[in-house]
Amino acid sequence: MTLRQHEKGILAMEKDELIKLIIKNEKIYNKIGKKFQITLIDDKINQVFQINNTNNIIYAKVSRRGWSRYEWNSLNSLYNKGYYVPEPIYYIPIETPISLGWSFGDLTQENGIIFYYPITGNSLKKSYSMDKLISVLNLLHNFHKENIKSSSPIQKYQETEVKRGLKYVKDLILGDNTRLIRIIKSYSNLRIDFGLIHGDARPEHFIFHNNRIGMIDLEGTCIGDPFKDFGILLAELYIYNKDINLFDYKLMKKLFGRDLSDNEILRLNFFLIRRILVKMKYGKLVRSKENIIKTLKTLSEYENEILDKKEKKILILDTSAFLGGYNPNIITIKQHTIPEVFDEVKTPMVKSLIEISVETGKLKLNSPSSQFIDEVKSISEKSGDSFVLSDVDVKILALALEMERKEGLIPTLITDDYAMQNIAGKLNIKFKPILEKEIQDLIKWKIYCPGCKKSFNNIPKTKICPNCGTSLKRFSYKKSKR
Repeated sequence: MTLRQHEKGILAMEKDELIKLIIKNEKIYNKIGKKFQITLIDDKINQVFQINNTNNIIYAKVSRRGWSRYEWNSLNSLYNKGYYVPEPIYYIPIETPISLGWSFGDLTQENGIIFYYPITGNSLKKSYSMDKLISVLNLLHNFHKENIKSSSPIQKYQETEVKRGLKYVKDLILGDNTRLIRIIKSYSNLRIDFGLIHGDARPEHFIFHNNRIGMIDLEGTCIGDPFKDFGILLAELYIYNKDINLFDYKLMKKLFGRDLSDNEILRLNFFLIRRILVKMKYGKLVRSKENIIKTLKTLSEYENEILDKKEKKILILDTSAFLGGYNPNIITIKQHTIPEVFDEVKTPMVKSLIEISVETGKLKLNSPSSQFIDEVKSISEKSGDSFVLSDVDVKILALALEMERKEGLIPTLITDDYAMQNIAGKLNIKFKPILEKEIQDLIKWKIYCPGCKKSFNNIPKTKICPNCGTSLKRFSYKKSKR
């Protein structure tokens, strides 16, 4: 069975063909019964036929984009998990030339017919309210955490999403698109927290019925970026002129229980912008085009501000970071350390990891200038931390200081060393630990001899009391909040 091409070049199935197919297929014919009527109710992207018999209503969805097999698998998995989705009945693959325009990554396309019992109710689009939107966002947030084995991860996911975005920018004439193109391309370098996504989370695809929220049109369901669902949903509601402020992230903050990170804002804005471009090309605009273009420019400016800031961020890696299991090869932010770290690492596996990171360009080796080494030494002597800091520790801190002062970058020191965190805090340099908790107070230490009780401002290099020969110790005598 194949679909025929109509005059407009659209693949389509005639009603008579579907009737013959039903009669020939014993399983679906027994389900429907001998007396039934068929009506074509949707002929836009896919075809949807309504089949009425004496007992119930069944839908037959004829795929034209090649994702029917994935939708069938998703329907079965979600229905069995108790989600309010159409109840799947039967699936018939059909031999049809597939349009490459709908290809997505490495997924294999297949057209087919899905027979199912439809769900009833009012869509979010038709019965919109802020409370209902929040309910849908919560549904999606939980949905993203599901483990559905039939959903296929997509290779080169980000590359595929970027290609689509660049196509929409190219197709629309919006003046100078340089900054918009930068935003689209930057998605390739973002860290994605993958999850199960709806893939086409338009307001009309969420159905409210008897305190339940249903989902329909699941042919885009896959392992992808959860912010795709949020971006599509919010952008569509904005286009429909609903009371949505795309620059106010309070809804997302309430959903996640925290502020969004820059990485998450970049991902959300990427899909907001891309969906708006899609609607400008294909959809009917309820909001004025002038208003939409203004919104695009504002989103673009904010996104570029974050990208500018992101490009200035760097990580300075201490030896303790590597010993704590830190892997530079999976990080997208620029990373630096000093050559002497190799001497402090004794484990062959860790040493090999650092070497690979340097060879691939993920990790840069730099040596700080004496000016900044001397400044770190001076501060550490005043705080009493020079008592425990090694020369390597001092140089790593000096590198962070030099990158900030001389290069105008924004360094974050990655270390579990409390003394290094203490000095970084005094230098107003951000720091993050790997295994240990980060310090909450900045401490000033007193160096003393437990034997003769003498205290020292200038610490002897030997760390031995010159008066009685006892090993020196230190204690904290002054704390201040970071």
